[in-house]
Amino acid sequence: VAGDTIRPAVVVELRDLLGRRVFGSTAEISLQLYTSGPDFCANMSECWGGAERLPPGWMTGTAIRTAIDGRATFDDIATTHSGRYFLEAATGAEALCYACPPWVIQDLYVHAGPAVSLTGASLLSQSAIAGTFVSDRPRVVLRDSYGNPVPNETVTFTVTSGDGSVTGGVQQT
Repeated sequence: VAGDTIRPAVVVELRDLLGRRVFGSTAEISLQLYTSGPDFCANMSECWGGAERLPPGWMTGTAIRTAIDGRATFDDIATTHSGRYFLEAATGAEALCYACPPWVIQDLYVHAGPAVSLTGASLLSQSAIAGTFVSDRPRVVLRDSYGNPVPNETVTFTVTSGDGSVTGGVQQT
């Protein structure tokens, strides 16, 4: 959920060519958030196209840790932006896998938090002749405390003055 710390914590292990943890390593490991590319696939170099590195403010927490015995734990990472992202872990001097590119990718889905505001997305005051529809179908946007749109919530439209009625007044965002 947007704003919540990623749980379980992100743990990055340095591994050798045979996939064994590199005990004794104290390499500096960094995390970076990217927009999602077109698809997640086994060979990220082939499907990396379309992904963009996001500005530092999109991810909060300690993004650089020193490995202890070949492992670094990132226990305070969060983002306030909902969406699908890739989380990249990389080292400067030592690759995370000595036979592959110096990064590991984690697919990350961040959902909007609970709705805290409702904003009209259509004309707020409308009238129509009896038996006809208003010109601009009523629409609203629910947002969480970080401004992310909140999907799949029920909203109810009602007539607040006059003798009109609403057809299909219960809708999903």
